[in-house]
Amino acid sequence: MTDLHPGRLLAIVNPTAARGGAARRLKELIAIYRETGARVDITQTPATGEAVRLAREAVATEGYTRVIAVGGDGTVHEVVNGVLGSDAELAIVPLGSANDFAHALGLRDWRAAARLAVSGKARPVDIAIANGRAFANCVGAGVDAAGARVLETHKRIVGPLAYLTAAIQTLAVYRPRPLRVHVDGETIIGPHLLVVAANGERFGKGMRIAPGARIDDGVLDLCIIGNTTLAEGIVLLARVYSGTHVTRPKVRLLKVREVVIEQERSLPVQFDGEPAQAERLEIRCLPGALPVVAPAPA
Repeated sequence: MTDLHPGRLLAIVNPTAARGGAARRLKELIAIYRETGARVDITQTPATGEAVRLAREAVATEGYTRVIAVGGDGTVHEVVNGVLGSDAELAIVPLGSANDFAHALGLRDWRAAARLAVSGKARPVDIAIANGRAFANCVGAGVDAAGARVLETHKRIVGPLAYLTAAIQTLAVYRPRPLRVHVDGETIIGPHLLVVAANGERFGKGMRIAPGARIDDGVLDLCIIGNTTLAEGIVLLARVYSGTHVTRPKVRLLKVREVVIEQERSLPVQFDGEPAQAERLEIRCLPGALPVVAPAPA
């Protein structure tokens, strides 16, 4: 690995984030960085998955000390996988369809976040690994993973309501599938609507899947929803937005450091909302593994 050079910052912009919203704000982002007087190089991702490579090259061969992910949770996911294990810091400009990890950091306004990315201090936050792949916010199997695939189409057609419409469409046809969850010496077997290991409190653009979860407590919050009927699933969907689903009988919320989720065969899973396939997920929390720029605590 090359030596890092203090003060070298690279912003990796996903131009397709928020249906092109990040690209439309690129000129304003450049103007903000010119105003700060800081040296911020800017590059755009040419395709899905390329932010991993760009971030990895930025810290491993080009010496950038801070990499700024400009986009949503998917962009953050890729950049995290590029910088984790280096000495570089991560900053985020939340310009995606969903910015749930940025929300957990206290980042709300993208312009303020852009300035903070230059001047702010980084603090260690937890990251987790599933099957060798890092995730910042959550990983899951079940209806959320099936919905992540539906969401790709809804983002293009429906726009801002895509997360809600994708969830409704998926619930209408999805039936709980057999899962085995190995946690703390216990094996939970049976049909489950979903199993999500969450680092942050929210996923799916504001759904409070793990109320009270913190990204710096050294553990993951495991939400397990058991075998539900369609009617129960719809009620739970409504409750997830407020976080009150955790009081329902078929819902368990556990604090874990490690967990294994097994499916009957290779089926959809999601990493920070990005769809994938797996038969088995071996998940482990890495406490304080990544320095991330965030506002000072209130």
